[in-house]
Amino acid sequence: MGVTQHFLLAGLRALALMLAFFMAGAQANSDLSKFLTEVQVADIFPGATHLTETASTPPVAEAWADKKLLGYVYLNSDFVNSAGYSSKPIHILIGLALDGEIKGAKLVKHDEPIVLIGIPIARVNHFIDGYIGLNFIKNPPVGRMAPPVDIISGATVTLMVIGDSITRSSLLVARATSAASGQAAAAPKAKISIDTSQTDIQDWDHLLNNGSVSRMLLTNGDVNQAFKESGNLAAAEHPEPGDPDDTFIDLYTAQVSIPSIGRS
Repeated sequence: MGVTQHFLLAGLRALALMLAFFMAGAQANSDLSKFLTEVQVADIFPGATHLTETASTPPVAEAWADKKLLGYVYLNSDFVNSAGYSSKPIHILIGLALDGEIKGAKLVKHDEPIVLIGIPIARVNHFIDGYIGLNFIKNPPVGRMAPPVDIISGATVTLMVIGDSITRSSLLVARATSAASGQAAAAPKAKISIDTSQTDIQDWDHLLNNGSVSRMLLTNGDVNQAFKESGNLAAAEHPEPGDPDDTFIDLYTAQVSIPSIGRS
C-alpha cells in the first residue's frame, strides 16, 4: 500500500465511524417491506417462489423456491450510503444468491433531478442490469473498478453512486449472511465497547499520537500520483494544477461522542 493510500485510510477511518451512527438511524426505518409489495418475486430473484422477511437488523428477506433457500433480497440503502445529488437515498432492491452472485437488481425509488428531467429511466435501468450476474465475493473489486456498463453522459455521479452502492452492499450482505460459503455464520468476534467513564482531557499531540484524532494530509503530488496508480487514464490525463508540494487537503477527524475525546 502506498503513502497516499495510508493517508486516505487514516483520515477515513474516523469518518467511517461517524457515518456508522447515521446509518444506524437509517436502518431502523427501513422501507424493505413496502418495496417488496411493489415488485414480483421473480423480477428480483428469478426462480424464487416466495420471500420471507427476517427479523435481522438491517432487514433482509429470504428468497425460497418452495422449501429450498436460494438467497436473499435486501435494500441497498439499508446497508450503505446511497445518496445522490438530491441528498436522498437511491433505493434499489437486490437479490443475492447464497454464493454471492447478484441475481437481480431493481430501482424502486429515487429523487435524482438529473433522471427526473433529462435521462431516460430505461437507460438507468440498463446500467443497473449490468450488475446482474456479477459476484464480488468470487471476484472482489480491485481499486476503483470500472462499472460493467458505460456511464451515461450527464449522469456520471448518480450512476457512480448506484454502482458503488450495489457493489459494497452485496459484499456486506454476503458476509453478514455467510452467502460466500452457504454455511452457518462463524462465531462472533469479541465485542468492543467504549469506556464512557474515562473523561480525562488530553492535549492535541497526545490525541494525534494515540489515534484519537486522525489526520489526512495530501499534496497535489500525492493526488496526481494516486490517479496514475489507479489505472484511470482519464483522471491521470487531467492532473491537479499547481506546485506538487502544495497542500491539496489537510483534514482532521475525531469521534467526539467519546467523552474523553469530546472534552479534550
